[in-house]
Amino acid sequence: MANGLTVSAWMNVRAGKNHSAIAFKGTKVGWGANFLFRVCTTDSTGMTWGVCIAGTEGWFATANVYQQNAWYFVCLTADGKQAIAHVASEKDGKVNIPPSGEGNPKGIVSPYLAFPDRPIEVGVGRAVNGTDGNDAYLDGIVDDLIIWDRALDENEIAELAKGKRPTINLSVDTKGKISATWGDIKSY
Repeated sequence: MANGLTVSAWMNVRAGKNHSAIAFKGTKVGWGANFLFRVCTTDSTGMTWGVCIAGTEGWFATANVYQQNAWYFVCLTADGKQAIAHVASEKDGKVNIPPSGEGNPKGIVSPYLAFPDRPIEVGVGRAVNGTDGNDAYLDGIVDDLIIWDRALDENEIAELAKGKRPTINLSVDTKGKISATWGDIKSY
């Protein structure tokens, strides 16, 4: 993922909080080049996104991109040249690239910091304000989190936003696994 990535998920946030992560990978959710990627709420309608390179936190914020207690598709892509946030509501499924004062797309050239010894964390932003132990837990639901080692194109993102599942081979055998079984049950 050092040269490109995509993080996509469906979210339903009950109460948006400062740097509550939908998903992130790194040591801290911000305050320096401390993460590979982050997709976080900032308040009841805003989000912050980003990828990092050595010495640079490539973050950007977007306002008024979701409403609480409603389903939204969120997607962060980084193609080695720039990072882009994409958002779609369940109601219309139309993918938007919300504006940002910091830039969306945000120019940030790979290689991205990989943090190979850190897990991907879902539903929590670690070390908010740079303070270890100051963690922000998401008050909401994350569903269908998918992470790729490349930037998806606009057509692939649009298909996911319409609720279509990827038709690629998975690196893990999902047969009989609880998450795959629940996903099959839920789709009926």
